[in-house]
Amino acid sequence: MRWTQSETKQVSFECSKQMYFEPPVLPERGTELLTMTDVNSFLPQLARLIEVGKETMIMHKLTETQLFKQLQKREKADGFEASEIASVVNKLITDSYPILQQVSRAFPLYTLHDPEHGFRVAENIFQLVPKKTLKHLNGIELSILLYSAYFHDIGMAASNEEFYNWLGTEDYKTFIGANDKWDNEIRRLEWRYENHGSVEEKQKSKRRKTSKKSGNADSIELRRMQDIVYTEFLRLNHAERAKEYVIRHFGQGGSSSFKIQIGQVNYAEHVALICKSHWDNTAVLKGDDFRRDLRIGQYPVNLQYCAVLLRLADLIDLDPDRTPKVLMDFIFSDLHKNEKTNEVVKKAEKLSAEEWAKHRSVLGYKITSDEIRVEAKCSHPAIQRGLIDWCNYIDYERRACRLLIQDNVKEVTENYHLDLINDIRTDFIKSDGSYIYTDFKFNLDYDRIVNLLMGTELWGDEMVVVRELLQNAIDACNHRAAISRKANIPYTPEITFSSTYDDNGQYVLTCSDNGTGMNQHIINNYLMCVGRSYYTSNEFKNKNLGLYPISQFGLGIMSCFMLTNKVNIETQYLDENFSKDKPLSVEIDSSGKYVVLRSLKHDLEGTKVSLIFDRFHEHECMKRIKGHFFDWDYSLHHYVAHVDIPIKIVHPHRQHDSLSSTIEKRAFFIPEIEWEEYPALEQYHREFIFEYDYENTNGLSGLFRFLFPIDSHGNLTFTAIVDSKFKACIDKDGDLNFTTANYDDKSFWADIKLENFDWDDDELRGVYRERYDRKPSSGYGGLLEAIKSNYLWSQDGLRIDLLDSHGQDDSDTDNKTNIFRFIPIPALNAAEFDLRGEWRTSLNVQRTDFVRNETFENFIDRYYNLAAEMLMYIVSSKDSFKDIEQKSKFIDTLVELADLKLQKHLKKAFKNIEKTEPDNQ
Repeated sequence: MRWTQSETKQVSFECSKQMYFEPPVLPERGTELLTMTDVNSFLPQLARLIEVGKETMIMHKLTETQLFKQLQKREKADGFEASEIASVVNKLITDSYPILQQVSRAFPLYTLHDPEHGFRVAENIFQLVPKKTLKHLNGIELSILLYSAYFHDIGMAASNEEFYNWLGTEDYKTFIGANDKWDNEIRRLEWRYENHGSVEEKQKSKRRKTSKKSGNADSIELRRMQDIVYTEFLRLNHAERAKEYVIRHFGQGGSSSFKIQIGQVNYAEHVALICKSHWDNTAVLKGDDFRRDLRIGQYPVNLQYCAVLLRLADLIDLDPDRTPKVLMDFIFSDLHKNEKTNEVVKKAEKLSAEEWAKHRSVLGYKITSDEIRVEAKCSHPAIQRGLIDWCNYIDYERRACRLLIQDNVKEVTENYHLDLINDIRTDFIKSDGSYIYTDFKFNLDYDRIVNLLMGTELWGDEMVVVRELLQNAIDACNHRAAISRKANIPYTPEITFSSTYDDNGQYVLTCSDNGTGMNQHIINNYLMCVGRSYYTSNEFKNKNLGLYPISQFGLGIMSCFMLTNKVNIETQYLDENFSKDKPLSVEIDSSGKYVVLRSLKHDLEGTKVSLIFDRFHEHECMKRIKGHFFDWDYSLHHYVAHVDIPIKIVHPHRQHDSLSSTIEKRAFFIPEIEWEEYPALEQYHREFIFEYDYENTNGLSGLFRFLFPIDSHGNLTFTAIVDSKFKACIDKDGDLNFTTANYDDKSFWADIKLENFDWDDDELRGVYRERYDRKPSSGYGGLLEAIKSNYLWSQDGLRIDLLDSHGQDDSDTDNKTNIFRFIPIPALNAAEFDLRGEWRTSLNVQRTDFVRNETFENFIDRYYNLAAEMLMYIVSSKDSFKDIEQKSKFIDTLVELADLKLQKHLKKAFKNIEKTEPDNQ
């Protein structure tokens, strides 16, 4: 850009009180281009000029608010003690402007929460207060309203230094760990950089390692993803941060030379409480902290009323310069549907500015003491739907706040009023003519949907209810363990399944745990809301406990009704401060149309879920299958693979069973090969076993066994010819086979053409029997020995496959999810592993199959990377090859036969391997 002194113009900023500022002076260069040194020396002057001008403008705007003017009037009436309130408010708010201005820099993807927002919130508060109440509000109350209008979002401000420091804390790891999508994406980006970054990139990263700004990986995509995560962290925690800011700066002993106080009485903690309250549930405002009869100095203060006004005024600020979150969701929706996460990050900032600019000119609102009206002309039905939904939410808050204000003693209600008697008007939110808006939506057949959620059509088998009860109990115990660790309090989790008969002779199956339990809020909003899981909600994730809950869909309670018509739940909630809520009893019938909630007279630990059967025998909970009983006890043993918590089983009424038993966490196991059954393969194979634990893989633990044929020279191969009559080979399922030379199986990887020695299969079977003194394995001709593959996988300790209690034998693999066949590894003959943490993949509602999505793709990438490491070790082993030619051939064949995604990792692993003679390795 050609920027010369002669082309600059004299610019001055005229601000309030006729203040003028001289523009910065550029060095004389004639027609020469300015150097970067010139520009760098000029920019700070220009920045300071802009900041001063803005500060003066904001000072002017603050003093122009109706609320501030009312404060000035009121302090004259309140007397000498209140005479300095307005000037202190003016000073503290304007001094905080540079920090408030950081919000728009920290939140490029969200709406503006800068001083302009504070100005409009203050104006909204004034409009909401009826005139009869406005006259009653004293200077302290008015100052609290002004402080909170400007400071309630100050917790969103954050410097770059604070951002980089946060990336190195445990809070960062815990926060992303609570969100599978973020966790997987960030770890994918980190892993991709570490494993795929060029040598030049890594060298640059090392040179910048001393700089905090290099982050965990010097990657633009990673940094942008971290920006989004930090933005969400600030959004979710900004109210608490705002509270801390006010107390830290303006409280007793605060860093500011000016304090929020009158005389010697500091009331910053009350301002901080009001700031935080705008993010709390409305029910919180009923608490004792929000006093209606507080006195600060000689002045009465109604904190609840202040909190209500801030809450509504903030929600109503639908100014064109601010984007309501529901509209931001729409703005990003098309991009999220069509692009990968990292691509969304690249375009999000540009999109938020461009798209919202299209709509900012059509949005406005009007407030009177009686009603709120929103007007808009929308260019898309989703925007119109979003605005209407937002207004409905504001209307819900309006009704809740009105009830809150009215639910007070007479001395309070006669002085503090909130009219807003009319619903929010949305009839002025209209289409711009480019579409016809209709409020159509799907209507669901309640009874049919309930029957579907309670039936085997969805769950596959009735006995899955045992697993659902178990995983809920595990989540509750893990939750309590997490808060116990945080508080350094000892805790031993306990889960018990028991069966008995009640006083009416009805059979009862019970699952009890000593976890965190539930309160009425969780029962109302999660247990009884089909499809909403507490452990996947933002409410739980915001606790930042670093947990990976098993429960995902919020449907588990519905599965109980496949076995019974009645479920009783007894529970008592334990919060993070280890205080107990009142114990509750919940009675649910299979129709789901009524729920009975009662208070319990006795305390308990955690939750007890009881399934009550109408008939008078436990066979209601058992099935007669092929001459033996299949019951819930068997189901537990089937599903529990590697659960950390011991599962206690109690049968007090059974005469033929011991009173109790315990399912302990078992070691990983793959069946040993009884080589006397495979005399030929014993001579022509090599075995490799790998063991991993959760720590060295960040979430995978288990065993893997590879079986490879060997040729007559002892080299690893995929098909070995023995005496030109037989062959040892590996098929796609990982089975190691010994067959006749002409045996043809299309599932075999390698097809070797042999000379015809006129030996038929019967003759070769005879040769085999004579040589190895053993009859060939059963089956059609040509297959002499077969070591079948054996696989088992679990997630969070619970086995992943279909339990069919209707007659299928447990050894039948056709009804089980075989992830190993979907993502095969050459020569992998047996494996058992458990997935946790970042290795976890999405499962269907029955937990019998993986879901083909981005999380699963990340799992495949990690799994194949691990496989490449194992195969690399096998190839590099000094006993694997006797000559370099066979080693090279083996590597080429391995890469050729591998899945395309595995090929990528193998090529990288073998890229630098030296194909030298084994003796030199």
